[in-house]
Amino acid sequence: MPRFFLNIRDRKIGMIVDPEGEEAEDVGAVRRIAEETIQDIISRPQVYGSRRIWRYRVMEVVDESGHLVLTLPFASIDAPP
Repeated sequence: MPRFFLNIRDRKIGMIVDPEGEEAEDVGAVRRIAEETIQDIISRPQVYGSRRIWRYRVMEVVDESGHLVLTLPFASIDAPP
């Protein structure tokens, strides 16, 4: 199964690299994983910090070859209820 890396780009500190990645069948599956990951991060400010600091960050998903396959702004994802 292909492996994808869910890196986070921050305009001030640069790239936060995902060293392990996630296995997923395809881009659609990794998109769901990325959305769930973003929801988890923004729903737990006591762990990850205020939602405000995440508003300008973007998840950039790359494949095993390093090719960008998905860009997902944190601001585009709502926190779960």
